[in-house]
Amino acid sequence: MPKSSDSAARIVSPRRQSSFFRIAGAVRKAAASLFSRRSAPAAAPIRASQMIDSLESRQMLSASLDSSGWTIIQPQAGDRVIYVSSSQGKDTNTGLSTSSPVKTLQRGKSLIRSGHGDEMLLKRGDVWHEAIGIWTHNGASASDPNVIGAYGTGARPEIMSGTSNGIQTGVMGAETINNVAIVGLHFYADGRDHNSPTYVSNKPTIGIDWLTAGSNLLIEDCEVEGYGTNINIQGYYGTMHNVQIRRVTDINAWAISMQSEGVYANNVSNLLIEGSTFDHNGWNLNVGAVQKWTNHNLYLASNTSGVTVRDNVISRASGYGLQARGGGAIQNNLFMYDPMGMSFGLVNGAASTPGGVSGSITGNIFEYGIDMGSIPGDGIELGNIKPGANVVVANNLFAHSSSDNRSAITLTYGGGSTNGNPTVGINDLTIQNNTFDDWRGGIRIDGGLVPGGTGPQAINNVKMINNTFTKMTGSVLSVGGRFDPQEEVWSGNRYAGMININGKAQVSSSVSLPPVFKNPQLDAASYNATQGGADSLTDFLNREFSQSHANWNPNYDALVVESYIWSGFQ
Repeated sequence: MPKSSDSAARIVSPRRQSSFFRIAGAVRKAAASLFSRRSAPAAAPIRASQMIDSLESRQMLSASLDSSGWTIIQPQAGDRVIYVSSSQGKDTNTGLSTSSPVKTLQRGKSLIRSGHGDEMLLKRGDVWHEAIGIWTHNGASASDPNVIGAYGTGARPEIMSGTSNGIQTGVMGAETINNVAIVGLHFYADGRDHNSPTYVSNKPTIGIDWLTAGSNLLIEDCEVEGYGTNINIQGYYGTMHNVQIRRVTDINAWAISMQSEGVYANNVSNLLIEGSTFDHNGWNLNVGAVQKWTNHNLYLASNTSGVTVRDNVISRASGYGLQARGGGAIQNNLFMYDPMGMSFGLVNGAASTPGGVSGSITGNIFEYGIDMGSIPGDGIELGNIKPGANVVVANNLFAHSSSDNRSAITLTYGGGSTNGNPTVGINDLTIQNNTFDDWRGGIRIDGGLVPGGTGPQAINNVKMINNTFTKMTGSVLSVGGRFDPQEEVWSGNRYAGMININGKAQVSSSVSLPPVFKNPQLDAASYNATQGGADSLTDFLNREFSQSHANWNPNYDALVVESYIWSGFQ
């Protein structure tokens, strides 16, 4: 399992990187037609859509998308397709047709050739009580990868891997793996599930464990559930380039005595995570796996670069919904019921990004921020922001925190760096055009930050402009130390509340009073009711979990749900 440090002392679990694909235009059009998003303020910053367009040119795999946004991979001349069926197959069959499938995953794997675009396809609706195990094959190219996928109709093929890893790489002689796609499979740690008749132990195994160096890994349309860590892309033998995690369901990872994540990525470059659901990872109270700040839905280490996380549902994490320790483009995600929505650049007790991080946080929704027991949470924590990177936090919504929750946005600094002291504080940051509603505190600046300073506790050229604050029960702005209006610009914000500087509260007049919003109570549960479901988070998430290529409802894309919620803030 991943350690608290960003660098692994032993082989644990790899996580993958991603190439940057355009989300199908049809989904965006559906979002726009169903609900009108709030109109942008006059002085709008960089839009999430602009960021997406700028990243699209960085596509890493040569595969294309169909009109519904699914990756198209076609075998080339000379590629071998092996069919595997637990219900109809025999290992004495050739496996070369649907009428002659082999039975076991191990037999199917043995017929795949490295260096070719061979495919091992599992019959939909079938179940295997075995793991795929060690994978050592390379695909032919980015456009002609090895494929581990599905055929037929029905539910995803289910790999019930017991207390073993579902699939893993990283053995002597195969330290580099290139060009592999894992598509349309269900990995289930049945041997760890106390409600399963095949329960064995609490052993913290890994669903997809990718430890090799290499390039071009696609994980799409998979469900991974119940492992110690569900997806681990770790570049243990060298950097893993160009990883995509698309339209997956990643839920219920847990471990009692070790760290646990939905996704862990370490030593990865160019990572895309999009269109997926990450829920309830890192804890399981039914078996004594309590919530911890060290366990997360998504943990992206500081040496994971070129990150884009967009259009995901990220909910009910143990600690953080997302740790973007190396920065990146965080766009249009729906965060719900996370003790800590996300961190950006901030690291405590592990390796930090030397010289600071870059990127943007745009168009996200943070709803129902919660505490972890008696420990208050936050919406976003930012630290180690690179000078000149001009990081933008813009057009985000923060709504409905718990009564004890601290602030929607906290500017702070980390400690205990394991790679010296390479951090640079907070520099050239713009917080603009965000909406804060019914959150305890708005923006909090840590008292240890020094305006005009240098090093880990510096704060320079931070602009907090044109934001809207309504129904705040705490301070709109809280500054723990000295406030320098030259380095900490507060301008054009709409609010009626209190500013607290160095422990001294003062009632502050606003530029203009905040608006009365149309319907700020809209959320994922009420959206679910508009789709014929119950007005409940549980039913909404169950419908998100059921999303798959064979059962895709574009109305449950995160963009569509977010557009509905935004419609209440007009």
